[in-house]
Amino acid sequence: MDPALFSNLPNSISQVRLEPYLAACSGDMNQALRLYTWNIEASASFWGEMHVLEISLRNSIHDEMTSKYGKADWWTDPHVKLTYAQQQMLKKGIAHHEPIFTRFLIGDHNLILRISRYIDVEISDYIKSHSRVVDCLRRRDRAVIEGFETSF
Repeated sequence: MDPALFSNLPNSISQVRLEPYLAACSGDMNQALRLYTWNIEASASFWGEMHVLEISLRNSIHDEMTSKYGKADWWTDPHVKLTYAQQQMLKKGIAHHEPIFTRFLIGDHNLILRISRYIDVEISDYIKSHSRVVDCLRRRDRAVIEGFETSF
């Protein structure tokens, strides 16, 4: 359903959060709401890719560090010096709910595929064959200008 049809949506989202979308749509609230909704879909389409990449990367790092320090809990080794921020970065997920529509999203998609290929070619192929990113990017103009349906 066209997000522009939900009259309370701008208030629920907030003016501050809508500002980048309004700016990108020359102040057109209907298009801004559609872009906001498409941005959610675009963000969601990256989750699967990022999930597989993050797990593959973390496991590769873990395997290397386990091999180097000779123990599975390598982070407890006194020679491994991680700052608190680095430890948190290793533990955190990637949900910030920020606008991504201004990014070069196909470039982000290709970077994920390239990095995953360094880890394992089959993992990269798996990500590519299951990704929703390219289809989502193809629908942007119709979603924003025409109110074409989006999903998230």
